Amino acid sequence: MPPRTPYTQVTMEKAVHDVLSKVHTASTAAQAYGIPSRTLRKHLAKAHPGVIEIPTSFGRAPILPRQYEEDLATWIVGMERDGKPVGYREIVQKANNILDVVHDTTNGTNL
Repeated sequence: MPPRTPYTQVTMEKAVHDVLSKVHTASTAAQAYGIPSRTLRKHLAKAHPGVIEIPTSFGRAPILPRQYEEDLATWIVGMERDGKPVGYREIVQKANNILDVVHDTTNGTNL
């Protein structure tokens, strides 16, 4: 789900950078960049002075690690190239198989 306010990742990075470099305070940066004050403070708490670490996505962490997600996408593209396009059910089944191997869940935990 996208953020409710129309700020971008670049805007968030600029706001965090300005606060860390003492150009703005947290509240003035939040007003200047149109970012909720609480959200900016949360990102500032995670940032280290001199090193700005902003999450690349909002929301919950994915169940599958990025490398396995990329493997799944490669499998889908490969199947389509071979003339065997896969549907939603096949993709979910394959993802569940990968999930079982990655998290060692044989009790039927599904996506």
